[in-house]
Amino acid sequence: MSKSTQREPSVAIIGAGCSGIILGLKLKAIGFHNFVIYERDSDVGGTWLTNTYPGCRCDVPAHWYSLSTHLNPNWTETHPPQTEILAYWQKLARDNGLYEHCQFRTSFVNAKWNDSTSSYRIRLKEGTHFGPDAPDSQSINNGASAPSQGQIVEKEYNILVSCIGGFSFPLTPKMRGLPNPYKDDKPILEKPDEILARFSHAAATRGDLSEVQEEDKFKGLVLHPSRWPRQGVDLHEKKVIVFGNGCSGVQVVPEIAKDPTTKVYAVVRSAQWLLPAYVDFSVHLYASSSHTSQCREIKPISKFARYLFRKSNLLLRIYRFLVYIQLECAWLLFPYSNKWLRDIVEKLWAPNELSETCE
Repeated sequence: MSKSTQREPSVAIIGAGCSGIILGLKLKAIGFHNFVIYERDSDVGGTWLTNTYPGCRCDVPAHWYSLSTHLNPNWTETHPPQTEILAYWQKLARDNGLYEHCQFRTSFVNAKWNDSTSSYRIRLKEGTHFGPDAPDSQSINNGASAPSQGQIVEKEYNILVSCIGGFSFPLTPKMRGLPNPYKDDKPILEKPDEILARFSHAAATRGDLSEVQEEDKFKGLVLHPSRWPRQGVDLHEKKVIVFGNGCSGVQVVPEIAKDPTTKVYAVVRSAQWLLPAYVDFSVHLYASSSHTSQCREIKPISKFARYLFRKSNLLLRIYRFLVYIQLECAWLLFPYSNKWLRDIVEKLWAPNELSETCE
């Protein structure tokens, strides 16, 4: 087949989060434009669009949590909040013309390969309600039904790329009497109950209260950080129990506990270890304001530093490289063979740092 008659392949990308945006940027950089990004939510941003819980922010330095090809000199903090990170990814998509390739409120159902046409036949559900117009958790708990979903459509693409996040679906404790408002918040598959039933954390088997006595049912509000209502939740004078102390648990507990009328109980399986604050090689870059946050190592970046970063891309790259070196060195603490090194660090920093870092 000659080049003049060769047809350009078509590409379907599932998910408009960080991975989908990066892939779109790479395709456009090589001059390829025959692709569509399907996203179940109302905008790009992925996890930074979905997660709006109190205290949500980047848990690694933002100058490292950004693309080397699209550095951001305007980060206002070393570990900025969710709103700032979301704005960064949406600006990338907007400035590079990715929005014209996106189809929002469209969920992936399944795909089958067709040998005769060398393409995937993809089934999609259009008109899904996942974002701001989806029912919040409280209304779900009160028995509200989800809005009607859209129709199934089929399309063909030569290449299919999954950019679905690894933590796209909320997990709730399987506990007698505890309802699961996210029972139907699961992958849209041909036979989801049969497929998910193979896993111990299957959402399809949770929240079944049919055999639970009325007095044993939990009647309060059940929330998951990744489905925190975007209009907020009033926890004033409430008792709150939080299961888990992963990244979201560590962030949300200090925030909701700031209200002295809110009683917060944290239930954890095992202790969570936090790395001590990094060496302040760039202390003069940080603003000396009365800024407060949940962790001492989160520092505002001064206007002067941001000005220097905007004026000197080389300086910005040097700073980013130093952050990279620090993070790489920190990994030396994780291998079991380096327990001797971890013991030294714990003796030097743990007694003082951990008592001051998170308050």
